Amino acid sequence: MNRLLGGAYENLGYTIIILSFLLVFFGIRSYRESRGGGQISFSKAFAVGISITLISCVCYVVTWEILFFHFLPGFMDKYSAYVVQKLTASGASSAVIQEQVEQLRKNKELYDNPLLNAAMTFLEPFPIGSSLR
Repeated sequence: MNRLLGGAYENLGYTIIILSFLLVFFGIRSYRESRGGGQISFSKAFAVGISITLISCVCYVVTWEILFFHFLPGFMDKYSAYVVQKLTASGASSAVIQEQVEQLRKNKELYDNPLLNAAMTFLEPFPIGSSLR
């Protein structure tokens, strides 16, 4: 069940990212038609596209921050337990499991800091959106 739920969150997140970046295409096209008389320079299209991308990324980050800190308590602990269980079931050595546990502990510390959490979350969609123009 946890695998299905985790996959659902992941698929939902990627779907939202892709749908939000359709705004870049339609936003530049709308700007070109309404303000540019059917033409737009590269620099203006870049500025419009990057502005839409930044706004979309900020909305994505704010949504994740609210979900993570208010609706998904213990997410990192549950995820860590799942990873350890999967490693154990695959027959991984105790050294490999311990190394992974340490890495997961470090990631939990990072994710528990709202500013670092926001920065890492921002880096998920931004490279995709900034390459769409």
